[in-house]
Amino acid sequence: MRRWNSSTKITIGTVITTAAAAIEPVGCWNCELPVKNAIAAGTVRAAVVEVSEIAKRKSFQHEMNTRIAVVKTPGHVFGNQSLVVNTDTGIWVSSENVIAAEALTPEHSKLPGLAKWSRQWQQEIILNANSIESTADQYNSIILEKTLADPSQADPRFLQFFPSSELTGAWTNPGTRPTFTHGHLTHGVAR
Repeated sequence: MRRWNSSTKITIGTVITTAAAAIEPVGCWNCELPVKNAIAAGTVRAAVVEVSEIAKRKSFQHEMNTRIAVVKTPGHVFGNQSLVVNTDTGIWVSSENVIAAEALTPEHSKLPGLAKWSRQWQQEIILNANSIESTADQYNSIILEKTLADPSQADPRFLQFFPSSELTGAWTNPGTRPTFTHGHLTHGVAR
């Protein structure tokens, strides 16, 4: 604990915010040098872009953009991202922020103590809790993921959230079998 406290005391940073109305997405770029520890980022686009309608309809990327999104969800790690996929069963979300779909709806969990703990502590989700330095970010990110995911077709009490490392029960770990798992996700036909 002493080592952790001494190493975090010297950590400093700069927070930079930009009002959304001040951002000009067309015809502008970030031409200033980045501040220490900041990432220079921006989008440069021509004011007029002519794209063939046929090319647009046959574009693999065009189809992907309408079905897949990557959302910044810091928490498990600072640069964590969630994959959001629009399928024929609705919106699915996948990330490393929780270990089971029931962590987003703990009131329905049959894992020993989980539902009771979430009621007692008034927590609507259960964190991985493996990154204590970013717990607040992780909590907010999981609420966002919970908001994005649709109810499961198999059991509407749970959401279409697929943890990147899904909890599975094992005889060597009694009491860890999740109430609900997706197991796998199938969508569309490979051509």
